[in-house]
Order: sequence, then C-alpha cells, then structure tokens
Amino acid sequence: TAFAPYVRQAIGLDATPAMLAQAKILSEAKSLGNVVWQKGNVYDLPYPSATFNIVVCRFAFHHFEAPDAAFAEMVRVAAPQGRIVLCDAVASDDPAKAAAFNAMERWRDPSTVEFRTLDYFKDLFEDANLGIPTIRRFQVPYLAHDLVAQSFPANDDRTGLLRLIEESLENDALAMNAFKDGDGIHIAFQSVVMSAVKP
Repeated sequence: TAFAPYVRQAIGLDATPAMLAQAKILSEAKSLGNVVWQKGNVYDLPYPSATFNIVVCRFAFHHFEAPDAAFAEMVRVAAPQGRIVLCDAVASDDPAKAAAFNAMERWRDPSTVEFRTLDYFKDLFEDANLGIPTIRRFQVPYLAHDLVAQSFPANDDRTGLLRLIEESLENDALAMNAFKDGDGIHIAFQSVVMSAVKP
C-alpha cells in the first residue's frame, strides 16, 4: 500500500491467505483502487519476465528456505532499468552473535528460517550482475516486554524468551544494541534497505 500513491498499479503477493486478507482490509480502509493482492509462490512468481518497473520484498527474506531462488525471481520479473529493492533485518557479522540472534528469533517466531548478514545480501545483488547495491541502514526498536507480548513463541514460552533477551544485556549477545533504563530493556532489529537497477 505504501507504493500505491506513486505508481499506476501496485501488485502484492503472499503465500498466506490470512496475510492477504489483512492486506485487502488495509487497502480498502485507505480507499486504494490501484492495488491488487494475489496468492503466489515467491520461488515461481506468476508473472512474465521483465514485467515490473519496481520489485520489492520487505521483511520476508528471513522466512525463505532458498533466498537466492527468491531473489532470482525478483530479478527475472524486473524490466530492464527496473529497480530491485530488498528490505530485511540482518544478523551480526560476529558468528556467535548471529547464531544467538537467530536462535532467539526462531524461538520468538518459529516461522523464521534465518536472518542473514549484510554481506550475504550484497552477494545476492553482485551475483545477479546488479553491482554493489545502495544501502540504507535503520533500526526497528522495541521494548523487550512489548515485543515478547506481541509474539507467538515456541511452546508459548514468553517468560523464557524474555529472560533470554534480558540475559543478552551482557556483551550485547544478540547484537540488538540492548540497554536498560526505567522503561525496561530496549532492543533494536538492525535493518537495511538495499536497491539496484537492473541493466
């Protein structure tokens, strides 16, 4: 829906009917008449090659078993001089912190496969002959107790999940810039927007 005011038509795709239903409610609430929602497979997009001027994937790559295949499909359906945009949180370059972060996220959201590093995403662009992408870093902050309350952790174990995040304060073990003040424990997902133009 964010693109709708700036394009002739926006098409959103998801594999989950419940997500599509929520998206339709949102676009109808905003009276967006140029948005279409479709069910589909990110590894086999239901569109001809070179169809779109902009191809975007936002906060989904950590759910993909084969992110390279999904990215290849994004590039395929982009028209020449079309822009490919990838947005997701990233794991630390420190292997121990990356492993701890991914373990926490799989506990918090069992549908998580893996958060990858920034270098991993840069390689996707370069391996697709898109060159070095432009990169914008940003953070998605939370209070730990709010994040846990909004989550659906494995075995519904919110107490254990919150304890794990609290323990990460020492040495910032999850690489989430954790700190504590009077409001509680603050954490932030380290995130990026990467984009490049298809030759």
